Amino acid sequence: ELFAYLARHTGADRLLMLGTYRTAEVGSSHPLRELVSSLSREGLATTIAVDRLDRDATRGLLADRLDSTPVSEEFGALIHRHTRGNPFFTVEMLLALIERGDVSRLDGRWIRREVTELEAPASVTEAIGERVGRLSLPAQHVLETVSILGELFDVEDLSIVDADERELEEALEEAVGSGLLTTVDGRYAFDHVLTQQALYAALSPTRRRRLHRRAGDQLERRSEAVRRRRAIEIAAHLEAGGAADRAAPHVMVAGDAAAAIHAHREALEHYRHGLELGEQLEDEATIANALERLGQVHLVTGAFDEAVEHLIRASDAWRRAGDRGARLRVEGIIAHALHRRGAGPAAAERLAEVIGELEAPLDPDDQTPGLATLSRGLALVRLALREHELSLEAAEQACRLAQREGAVAAEAEAQAVRGTVLLFLDRPDEAVAALETAIALAEGEGATIGHSDAILALSWARTMHGDLERPLALAARGVEITQRSGNTDAEALHRADLGLTQFYRGEWGEAQAELERSVELAYAGAPTLFSGIPPAYLGLLRRGQGDVDAAAACYADAAAAADLQTFAFDAYVAARLAELDLVRGEPAAALGRLERWLAEESPTRIHDVMLLGIAAEACLDLGHIARGEALADQALRRARATHNEIDGIDAARIKGRSLLLQGRHADARSRLEAALSRAEAVPYPWAGARVQLVLARLSEAEGGDRRAVRERLLAASETFARLGAAGDAAAAADAVHALDRADG
Repeated sequence: ELFAYLARHTGADRLLMLGTYRTAEVGSSHPLRELVSSLSREGLATTIAVDRLDRDATRGLLADRLDSTPVSEEFGALIHRHTRGNPFFTVEMLLALIERGDVSRLDGRWIRREVTELEAPASVTEAIGERVGRLSLPAQHVLETVSILGELFDVEDLSIVDADERELEEALEEAVGSGLLTTVDGRYAFDHVLTQQALYAALSPTRRRRLHRRAGDQLERRSEAVRRRRAIEIAAHLEAGGAADRAAPHVMVAGDAAAAIHAHREALEHYRHGLELGEQLEDEATIANALERLGQVHLVTGAFDEAVEHLIRASDAWRRAGDRGARLRVEGIIAHALHRRGAGPAAAERLAEVIGELEAPLDPDDQTPGLATLSRGLALVRLALREHELSLEAAEQACRLAQREGAVAAEAEAQAVRGTVLLFLDRPDEAVAALETAIALAEGEGATIGHSDAILALSWARTMHGDLERPLALAARGVEITQRSGNTDAEALHRADLGLTQFYRGEWGEAQAELERSVELAYAGAPTLFSGIPPAYLGLLRRGQGDVDAAAACYADAAAAADLQTFAFDAYVAARLAELDLVRGEPAAALGRLERWLAEESPTRIHDVMLLGIAAEACLDLGHIARGEALADQALRRARATHNEIDGIDAARIKGRSLLLQGRHADARSRLEAALSRAEAVPYPWAGARVQLVLARLSEAEGGDRRAVRERLLAASETFARLGAAGDAAAAADAVHALDRADG
């Protein structure tokens, strides 16, 4: 009334009246609300809403209180996170930090220690206590009880309060009316996190423990969907309520939920917490479960050393817990991790010991859970030892066992291995079918490892078959999957596959960007099974660009991979180095590199066509025409057996060249024109341009139209120039000039 009287009777005086109030504490029927509305209508009052400070304003307030000392964004964000921009809380928090020495003045400057967490200072707690103390006892009781639920809670969670429905409703209305509680999207929230923390801190230890236990009990009775969504809350309540044994499974569920959405850091935190609880409870099963999940996350992210370390500990814990099936499952995962680390022999040795400990040999009809994963690990080990038939047998057993167990992810991973092994056994159509099955299973189950592995093998197979459209989509999908999982080792492989496909398609600029990025990723970690692939594919591009020294350096890097045997990578690198020998005009050196692989019909299985073709070209350069033709024929047989269209085009070119050198011009033309047609259909422009060069020599040898010879040389030169094949373009241009000089 006094305020209203003065406002209405001092209009002619030089007088400013300033009043403040909290809107949350002044309801719609409050006299002050009515007064402000009335004075505003009469033009006697102006309302200025004072919002909470944002981060920049919080930093400004802190700097002002610190004598204009600059405040870092990090420190400002920390204070703002705890005070939510409340100016009083901000100042009091700063004063508390100064009082405890975290912020101090040294030589006239304000400095601070590293601070990551803050507690509400006594002045803030007292201020909150005064506001709470104005409420009725039932309302105070409700606020104290729900403080254990956190800053935000559901209506359903109020069942922990000891009050009938009417009393609870009245208490909540009073709390909301006071501004200490608000409603947000049908949920209740404290007005400030410090309010909740102050109320929680005031609870006695016994009451706090009892309330947490009650909250955990009630949440455990909710639906499965709710339990999964709120697993970490349930675990926290049960642990704080003295039921750590019941909390541990919920911690694991929370970790699984985080891992499923590739929140790997959060998943690791939950699993480590689960491990701590298991050790605290001396529960071997909980310890083993946590260690196994930690190993799985590290495996998915490509941290193979950490994966092996945790998985070996998990195997030991499962053995102590007496769970045979779980131990066998983990040993299969260990074999996979060692395989990917490039330690195939170590994986074989360990797995042999495990299988030797079994009371009976592995039985396809055994119902023990975990055998599917163990069999898959065995398939990988036998692949590493190049025991392809035995590897296929183990992979197919893994598929059957996974189907019996209903383990879709395990079946996807087993099919990925099966498809890879079938490529080594000259069964390309079956391989592609198995890999397509693996991808379909993995996509439906969210099985990252199986999905990535299957995509890698299928992308390579499709590319070598001459299908250069599907691999682009597959590789892009592989990059997406591995980026989401954080596995830079696998991402490097998918980018390398993408770059290789682009190289064959003649998109050398895009290929260079992908391959250089894949090499960066491969070099970011320790050498692994596949870490030599990115530099090897980049070397192929450098050779195409005519930079022989750079290509040689790439192949040298590729040879430093952890495992050169599993995928006959030693033969691949040797063949590529031999190709450089040919470019340097050293065919004897090239043939010398490859001799040890030339005694068998299928020396490497998957790299035969390329290796035999390069050896054939070396023989032709040395004048060993008969042997060169025989090797070219062998390369063509292997191309048909493996459906290798890409290297088959080069093999056909070399066969045509051998026929040309023998004077069998008609046969040579038939071979070369068929090779050119295939190169154009793929398309594989670099190979096509190289065929054009041989066709030009053939036309010249036939004594045909010189213009046709020139047109072929020019076509090859233009293609090489467009691609960026500097050395080949220069050689083709020189051939054109030589032809022009000869023609006068």
